[in-house]
Amino acid sequence: MTKPRPTLLLLTALSVSACGALNPGRELPAVEYQRAHSGAEALHFDSASSLLASGGWGGDVAVWRLGEAKPLLRFEAHESHVQGIAFAKRWLLTAGSDGLLKAWDRSGIQTAEHDTGTPIDKMIANDDRVVTAHHDGALRFWRLPHLEPEGEILLHDGPVAALSGHALSGRIASSGYDGRVFLLSKVGPPQELDPPPTDARSLAFAPDGERLYGGGWFRLFRWDLANGSLEVMNTDHWGVISSIQFAPGENAIASISRVNDSAILFLNPESGETLRDLRRHPVCGTTLALSPDGRYLANTGDDGAIRIFDLENPRLR
Repeated sequence: MTKPRPTLLLLTALSVSACGALNPGRELPAVEYQRAHSGAEALHFDSASSLLASGGWGGDVAVWRLGEAKPLLRFEAHESHVQGIAFAKRWLLTAGSDGLLKAWDRSGIQTAEHDTGTPIDKMIANDDRVVTAHHDGALRFWRLPHLEPEGEILLHDGPVAALSGHALSGRIASSGYDGRVFLLSKVGPPQELDPPPTDARSLAFAPDGERLYGGGWFRLFRWDLANGSLEVMNTDHWGVISSIQFAPGENAIASISRVNDSAILFLNPESGETLRDLRRHPVCGTTLALSPDGRYLANTGDDGAIRIFDLENPRLR
């Protein structure tokens, strides 16, 4: 039996922007949770596209059921910024700048913890494995459910800016504030890709795993992983593209930017042209997440507000 989709409600008025955009965006969010955190840059939908997990700069974690006004669950997970959050099987995983990697059950009870000894910048996970990227430039690998260490590799000279994985191929990509971008495969040594003109602050694999995309100042980067070539595309962003993700089932990249801009755009992966513009975040954007069914887009920013767009039933200004 097919479960009915949740109906989203507009909970609060939009706030005043502190990080502008030339175009404020045509589509309005279906729901907004103001002051969900003091600031946030970690979001993830569960596999059923019914729950959203968020992590704040104060170390707090919240789990939201779409359409409900209050979080289903809220608890303190870390002593400082939550840098990564992910659902995996029956667990919720969190990674913090306090260097701790933790696993929780769906009721918020901690089931495993590992002190990595160095601040975590990014995290990705699947149902069996967790990869963390660190302030010392290393990638570290962990096995679920007990977070046993499986090895590490030092790639960057300093903090890692972005991390992405491709489930089918097992490929992993990382970029650093040193300007370097690396590709890891299941076999062979890491491959260093051509450096982009500015640091890649965000990364995402194309669905086929044969191309890697990155976001930097104003522009979108595309690496052809078969021949290693790099192409740079202009976009309508006027700041740093801080988060990108391919839209499920569509040939489009969702993106959000910050610093001079807080636009939320769907971009053509072949040209960088804007396909769809959503209402910009009230202040500088940090990250976005798309639900696995492709219906919802969630985003957050420096203000910690969380906004959710219903992409199938857009509200237009």
